[in-house]
Amino acid sequence: MIGSTNAGSAVKTILVVTITDPTSSGYQQGRAVTATNGSDTQIGTTDSAGVVTFYLRSTGDYTITSDAPAGGTASPVTVQVDLGGSYATSIMLKFGWGIFSMSFNPTTFQTDPSGCLEYGDDCLGYTPVSGPGSSLAKCSTIGSWEMKSDGTSTNPLLNECFYATFTNAGVPHQKLNPQNLSQYIATWDNVNKVWVAATGSSAITTENTMFCIPKCYISATADKLILSSMIGAPFAHTIGGHTYDYVAIGVYEGYDDGSRLWSLSGKASTASKTRPTFRTHARANTVQNGSAMVWNFYQWNLWRIMTLFAMKSFDGQTKIGQGGFKYDGTTGQGLCNSMGPFAGATTTSASVSTSVKAFIENPWGYKYEFIDDFVVNSVSSSSHEIWAGQNAQPDDTYTSPNKTKIVTSGVSGGGDFGRVIDTSAQAWGFPIEGGASSTTGLCDRIYFNSSAGQYLGFVGGFSSLVSGGFAGPSYLLANGALDYSNTGLGARLAFVFDL
Repeated sequence: MIGSTNAGSAVKTILVVTITDPTSSGYQQGRAVTATNGSDTQIGTTDSAGVVTFYLRSTGDYTITSDAPAGGTASPVTVQVDLGGSYATSIMLKFGWGIFSMSFNPTTFQTDPSGCLEYGDDCLGYTPVSGPGSSLAKCSTIGSWEMKSDGTSTNPLLNECFYATFTNAGVPHQKLNPQNLSQYIATWDNVNKVWVAATGSSAITTENTMFCIPKCYISATADKLILSSMIGAPFAHTIGGHTYDYVAIGVYEGYDDGSRLWSLSGKASTASKTRPTFRTHARANTVQNGSAMVWNFYQWNLWRIMTLFAMKSFDGQTKIGQGGFKYDGTTGQGLCNSMGPFAGATTTSASVSTSVKAFIENPWGYKYEFIDDFVVNSVSSSSHEIWAGQNAQPDDTYTSPNKTKIVTSGVSGGGDFGRVIDTSAQAWGFPIEGGASSTTGLCDRIYFNSSAGQYLGFVGGFSSLVSGGFAGPSYLLANGALDYSNTGLGARLAFVFDL
């Protein structure tokens, strides 16, 4: 399509502009595009392929701009042209907070869990989190992953995330200061659907306290992982066939009062209950425009991938901390409230409970935690089918249609470290071959049962395993019977909701 021609000129300068829409939703067609160098201005409209061709009258730097559909942006580009040349450029439409990617080198991964990853796209040039203290403290380097005390962030993804308490009716109540969760910075106007600035002491000890993540799409290839607001499948946000605006993960390990599972600061996390009991008590929470559950595989995996992006390393124990050695204390919930989103320590203690915080508290190194709607079908000691669901009412069965087999792992029964990981979008990072160590490959152990049968999945890892470097963000124990409970095994609350 020609925006403007210069039919009388003997020599034409041709500029071809392509608008790229990563959502594949057809938004690239019909975009108004302008090319100007100040004295010569050309205007055109893209065709069904997103292409518009200009015949320029002048030379020099032309700035190319385009409009964008609702919710999208189109950053301008500049092209330096000479008379009679032929040039091409493109403009990428963006929707929501953007595209984060990391290139992944599977060979380097086997020996270097940090050097195998490199930032790309919108997080190109980012600085990762690192530097736990010798005692529990905010990590010394937060880099590009800080959330400010006013709730904003220069990181476009984290700028859309927020910490909040929810009323007993499941309505957002207080938006929290990410640097100090004991303070709130706004209250929710449920009529006008906006946050209204206000300050005070927060209700984190009496109301469910959650880390809320906007719609995130995961896509992947063998050598690249992408987390975005526009490409892929929003596994964590889809429950019962509906894709919700937000998934909210309990900041604290679950406290069960006997009839309801909570995420509360200052409470000892509950153990010695079966997964069906925790599931029933999680669902006892009301969520406006959504539902409550024990976090499932996809929600855990989204948190794990976000943490992986923040660390740019598979070695969470080195980058953020080892976590608590003592898993039965009351002090493990809320120790990091005033330490921002990332805190930890390089050492542990057998007598004093400590913590790790990676957006949420104690995701590893404290209690194991059930993940729901997840069953491992061990066919043999070296063949383990991983089944995961996205059901509003999960159960302990496996096979379709309740669940989808997302991957088969060849890690041998008993404990091992992942040397090769799955690189599909729905199971990215899951170990499929063993043979690494606590400092190479996945760095976190995985345990399968050597006997054929169906087993539950627990994540996090507790106490004595921490000092060996075995328990970290990818830690998984998948050998518990379907009716299993234990003093070192708890649960974490999750919500899905629309605002």
